Amino acid sequence: MVRIYDPMFILRFSIHTLLMGYIEPAEFSRVGLLAITLVCISSPDEELRKLGYESLNTFKKSLEASQKSKEKWQLQLLLTYLQNGISKPWQRIPSIIAIFAAEASLTLLDSSHTQFNTISKYLMNSASVDMQVGRLFLLTHVNYPDILLLSLYHFFLQSIPLFPTLLKSSSVHFKADRLWMLRLLYAGSNLADDATICKNKSVLELALAFCSSAISDSESKHLILQVLKKCVKLPVLAQHLVKNCGLLSWISSVISTHGKGLDNNSSSRIVGLALEVLDVLILSRFITEWLQETALEQLSEISQYLYLLVEDGKLLKGDITMLSSILNIIASTMRLSMKRKIYQPHFTLSLHGIFKLCQAIDGNSRSIELKPSMELGTDVVLMNGPLPISSETDKSRTVMVVSWVTSNIFWLCKQKSAVEMLCEEPLNNECRLSKILRWLVASVILGRISRISPEKRGGLATSTNSPGTLQSFLNHSSETVEMVDSHVANEALAAIILYLQGHVKKKSDTLPSVMTALSLLLLDRCSEQVLVDGRGQIETLCSKIHCPAESNPAWRWHYYQPWRDPALQHTATERMEVEQSCRSLLIIFSNALSAAGLPAGIPVLSVGDIEKSGLFQWERDSVVEQPHA
Repeated sequence: MVRIYDPMFILRFSIHTLLMGYIEPAEFSRVGLLAITLVCISSPDEELRKLGYESLNTFKKSLEASQKSKEKWQLQLLLTYLQNGISKPWQRIPSIIAIFAAEASLTLLDSSHTQFNTISKYLMNSASVDMQVGRLFLLTHVNYPDILLLSLYHFFLQSIPLFPTLLKSSSVHFKADRLWMLRLLYAGSNLADDATICKNKSVLELALAFCSSAISDSESKHLILQVLKKCVKLPVLAQHLVKNCGLLSWISSVISTHGKGLDNNSSSRIVGLALEVLDVLILSRFITEWLQETALEQLSEISQYLYLLVEDGKLLKGDITMLSSILNIIASTMRLSMKRKIYQPHFTLSLHGIFKLCQAIDGNSRSIELKPSMELGTDVVLMNGPLPISSETDKSRTVMVVSWVTSNIFWLCKQKSAVEMLCEEPLNNECRLSKILRWLVASVILGRISRISPEKRGGLATSTNSPGTLQSFLNHSSETVEMVDSHVANEALAAIILYLQGHVKKKSDTLPSVMTALSLLLLDRCSEQVLVDGRGQIETLCSKIHCPAESNPAWRWHYYQPWRDPALQHTATERMEVEQSCRSLLIIFSNALSAAGLPAGIPVLSVGDIEKSGLFQWERDSVVEQPHA
């Protein structure tokens, strides 16, 4: 457990102990109080920073008054180094410089430390730039010559101390040198000025190149990915890495290299960190807009490889965290793909791919821990868009996919508390059940359209002046298609559609599409005599319903809400007639599918019963009576 301390108290305590002479300067540094003081002068909080400078000034005076020793000389070198970069009172120095100074305050007191000689030499060289002008703490205006002040200030701010030296180290302790520098880089990459240093000196480009080299060990790669995870949270560095450094291609290379060895703990950690870097990147609005517009192909390549990892469930070995991260990236890629122009490349999975994805996720036992993965898996199916059903294999896979998604939705709803359900989404947002219904209906319709010859397919499009009807659509498609459908598979799909339709809010805009899908599934080769006998009534009702939106060439799948043709405008009376015809067909189709399961003699609700009740007439009269209908 990490203990949290109050830095204000520590600084006041430090000032008091130094003023009273309770602690020697060397011991003050050895126990870490000087390190805390140095880190505090990089704080964005001005009060804390001023107190840090006061503590540092007190330490300087105490150090000057102490006896001469090697430790005193080393610490004075460090203070001189700091003096070179301070150009104004209470200046906030970059945190990466402050952390280097803090580490140095401990290292310089231990001559056996691996970095002792390197840091000592560096500080001696830096001190020679000082030219013995100025004071350490600028509590008043300083009389530095302007040119010298500027050169010292930029010399201090524009580089990470020892970064190239230690990362490219060829000493006996080369591994320790690199790890020490990478840990410093990780700890110091916090704010915008740290980002500026990293960007101007090509620090991250060098780190990426080193990570990809043969001499990079797993621990170094792990640290570099941790550095990247922090850096992409800084907008300046995130944009620089993605646009100028090829970060996405680099991550793709890392995942493909280590993805095959997920059974190895080190490779699994590296892939997991690479995914975390991606997770942070896709949260940035600027990055996602740039990807959507110009570089989605890079993210699509990564998503395609991640899909293969999920498909091979053995590689994940029940790692739910990694599974959720992978699904989040795939879902984000699809979300960006949906927003692209129709002529731009898009990222989608085939029906076989979606089927395999559902199987892989379903391979894990359903639990609360798996809840995020189930939600993301459901969104991946829905964001991928409907997939044309063109074969018996497609039908069986579609039944499995929709059944899996539907059971997930009900299970997820069951896990939510009443408060979560109230706060989840505004009432005007479409629920997932409604989305999967639209998805299934569109898959059926697009499957039938895909089997119509291209020269006749254009006739299905509705025109603004004379919109086609569902009956004309059915006539056109049934005349063209010569495929023998299995009525068992068709009835299974129709039963799912009716089940979903019964659990969602009735929306007149989507009812024509639902009726079209049911008609395509049940009317051609249905085994139920009820539909054969009522063919004339069904055709009459279909002639009152307009063509489904999916028959329009301009139609596109939208995850958030159904597509609407802006050219089609219907009066309230026309909408009422379409809705009543759709509801009548719903009754007919429901009766046809449920007839076999009902005992003999049990009466069922018919369209005639509805007409006799006067319900439809009452609805029509209500619409006519409205003044602005």
